[in-house]
Amino acid sequence: MSDTPGFYGQYGDNVATEAQTIAGWAFPQNPYDQMGDYGRCAQNVKQLFNGYVVYDLPFGRGKQFGQGVNSIVNQVIGGWRLSSGFVFHTGFAQTIFANADTSGTSGFSTRANCVAGVPATVPMTFDPVTKGVHFLNPAAVATPAQGTFGDCAVGAFDGPGYKSADLGIAKDFRITETQALEFRMDATNFTNTPIFNFGQEYSGQHTAGASNYGEIFTSQGSRQLQLVLKYSF
Repeated sequence: MSDTPGFYGQYGDNVATEAQTIAGWAFPQNPYDQMGDYGRCAQNVKQLFNGYVVYDLPFGRGKQFGQGVNSIVNQVIGGWRLSSGFVFHTGFAQTIFANADTSGTSGFSTRANCVAGVPATVPMTFDPVTKGVHFLNPAAVATPAQGTFGDCAVGAFDGPGYKSADLGIAKDFRITETQALEFRMDATNFTNTPIFNFGQEYSGQHTAGASNYGEIFTSQGSRQLQLVLKYSF
């Protein structure tokens, strides 16, 4: 992030596709129809917005507020710089698998069937029994009939979205012409918004009919505060 006052933002929609998303190995659902495994990359997000803001607070001599204060007060209230960096994106692509090799081909990657007209997600609520948070809708997927492959596409579902913003405030204290102190306080994920982990492919969370299908059990990235005092000479 730059220390120069200003604003930067970037928006994009990601349509990356691939047939292999795990480094080193991949198992097609149907070896004779590998184009059937062409879908959204596991790192794909549909919408992404990120950026940063750096703003000099308008207090102290030469600023909008406190222009006439004495030098001592100006040292206290003037020269503060506020900065924030942020990332918001929709969830990563998720592939849902069947709970058995219904095709009878000894395949490792038989996918589930998608149930038309049923929402893929449910309202996020905590389950006191499983200690998880419900996210994907179990009614939206089904195990394929024996002798058939699943019709859910690779990456057909979205995982939980990501929202994180960092905040910092800093000030330079000039001691002499060649010496200065910089004080700054940084808050990572200052809103303390949960960043949910949704498990790995081939886990129960990605398997139709599993008792923990679509549930979230862990999160990361809780708010962290950091104080910094830097002496320059």
